[in-house]
Amino acid sequence: MSDTTTHLGLPYLLAAQAQKHVTHNEALRLLDAMVQLSVLDRTRIAPPASPADGNRHLVASGATGLWAGWDLNIAFWVDGAWIRLVPRTGWLVWVAAEGLFLVWTGSAWEVVGEPRDVSDAVFSLVNDADPTKKATFSLAGISAGTTRSFTLPNT
Repeated sequence: MSDTTTHLGLPYLLAAQAQKHVTHNEALRLLDAMVQLSVLDRTRIAPPASPADGNRHLVASGATGLWAGWDLNIAFWVDGAWIRLVPRTGWLVWVAAEGLFLVWTGSAWEVVGEPRDVSDAVFSLVNDADPTKKATFSLAGISAGTTRSFTLPNT
């Protein structure tokens, strides 16, 4: 039998284990970090200078310092230390800074759908290579039967 659960990797209490409360509290910390997963952002490669207890970030590729090797993992600040959460296929995360959901495919975080505050008179184009690049167009100011062309500047 493994020392951890299959899906979340939570530590089991073991027979004849001393200080079982330590193992139990570790499992609660991990559940607190993973259930209803929400991160502040997904662009950081290094920890912020003054994190608040409970802050979570999706670590960007190229991580450095304390987060070196944590690319695309979740960094969770709790009790004065960073805990690394390695995502498992199917995990969903809300990215507060962008107002969108991502799903872990096993190798990448992919955008899930579109935010619900977009009306049916609006459509968006999203760059596959960089989903933070998005153009949103409103059709509200265009008369019926009218065609308009848009050219976006290269930036």
